[in-house]
Amino acid sequence: MPELFQSYHSRILETPFASLSIGGARVEYLALAEPEHAALPPVLILPGVFQDFRSLLFHARRLLKRRPVILIALPGQGGNQQLAPDMNLTELADLLAAFLDQVGVKTVLPQAFSYGAVIVYVFCTSYPRLIEKAILGGIFHEIDQPFHDFLIEARHLLKKNSMTDFATHLTQNMINQQALPQTGITEKFKRTFHQYLQHLPEIEKKRYMQNISRLIEIDTLPGKPASPALFYAGRQDNFAPPASVRQSAQMFQNSHFALLEGADHMMMATKKETLGRLFDLYISQQEMIEIEGVTIEAMQK
Repeated sequence: MPELFQSYHSRILETPFASLSIGGARVEYLALAEPEHAALPPVLILPGVFQDFRSLLFHARRLLKRRPVILIALPGQGGNQQLAPDMNLTELADLLAAFLDQVGVKTVLPQAFSYGAVIVYVFCTSYPRLIEKAILGGIFHEIDQPFHDFLIEARHLLKKNSMTDFATHLTQNMINQQALPQTGITEKFKRTFHQYLQHLPEIEKKRYMQNISRLIEIDTLPGKPASPALFYAGRQDNFAPPASVRQSAQMFQNSHFALLEGADHMMMATKKETLGRLFDLYISQQEMIEIEGVTIEAMQK
């Protein structure tokens, strides 16, 4: 296998992650591959706001059956403890490209959800030559007034250190309270998520505040990327509604839009198996066919 990659083992997360310093910014990564796939372009997985390498390992292990996988945490993402308040989304996309140049990877399949998907969208716009295809979920195209107000209130509560109110604000908005019978989200799940948010470490509060500020600064995602892409949304997601995700998909010149039944913005936790089948389908073959619980639409240009 190329020197960049290592084989997966059950204690892989107990060892320190590799890191690179690029222009003063630290990039942490975990590059995995099976020998028979090591020469193929890797899937590059970016965490969302509340994701880390551990929460992404399910999909990484599944994808290893077909491709190398690089889990990557830019400043303010995953377990990367570096704060980078002055970096905007374009600069984070530039950092991603610089990382790939340094490690000698010429083509990738970037994959991300929610905040991470916003970075991937900008990356696809700026660096189409580096993209084989992309997978983006839970993403908006425009920050409308309700979502803008949500972000402003979340940042305000963090600044006040009103963590109970902050946790309630996010839980009530990110989990569709009216669709619990369809999504199957339990009261226990809601309590666990609320408690996690209520007791965020100080570094997480600062990072989340920075990520919110980056989103507040943009009105509409830029450009019309040329790379192929799969966009996915939950039918019950009222945080990043299907219409918004579909609108993002229409900006790409060659894309598919997948709609998951019984899924809201917690789908990365509640729909792992369905998403795993969807990702595997998109990466493994040219033709997209519908799978159980998912409707797939080819975007027409």
